[in-house]
Amino acid sequence: MRRIIQIGNAGNQFKHMSVDDQGLYGFAVECLRHGKKVKVFYTEKSFLQVGLEDTDYLVNKIELTNDI
Repeated sequence: MRRIIQIGNAGNQFKHMSVDDQGLYGFAVECLRHGKKVKVFYTEKSFLQVGLEDTDYLVNKIELTNDI
């Protein structure tokens, strides 16, 4: 499933990323709802598998962060 995330603390720098894991996606949504900052771990694909992936980036892991 294709989603868009913001990079950095502010501004309009966005990246399209795919999140295939429903649990991971649910965690990301809850963090957004509560205004939590997270660190996103992803892999960049050099080519897409037609019909299986929407973007060049696949999110593997999301962690809460205390960075300000």
